[in-house]
Amino acid sequence: MKLDCEHGIVEYRGTVTSLTPIETRLLQTLMQNLGRVVSRRELIRAVWADEQPDDDRNRLDVYIHFLRRKVEPDPQSPTLIITRRGLGYELHL
Repeated sequence: MKLDCEHGIVEYRGTVTSLTPIETRLLQTLMQNLGRVVSRRELIRAVWADEQPDDDRNRLDVYIHFLRRKVEPDPQSPTLIITRRGLGYELHL
C-alpha cells in the first residue's frame, strides 16, 4: 500500500483511489502504526487535532466506514482495517 498524503491518493494492489483529507490522515495514522492497535482517542487526536467534535465516536466510525469502502476488497468483511472492540483499530497489510 502506497499513500500519497500530499495528493490524497492511495494505491493498493494496482488500484488507485482518491481520499478526502480526513481519510488520508486516518489511513496515514494507521499505516504509521501498522500491526498495532491504535486507540480511538489516538485516531481522533491525529485526525481532528485541536478540533474536538462533540460526536467523536460516531464521526470516527463514519470515516472508518468510508475508508473501508475505498480500500477493503470486501468492506462488509474487512481484512485490512480491523476493529478491536473496546481498544481501537488495527491495520493489516
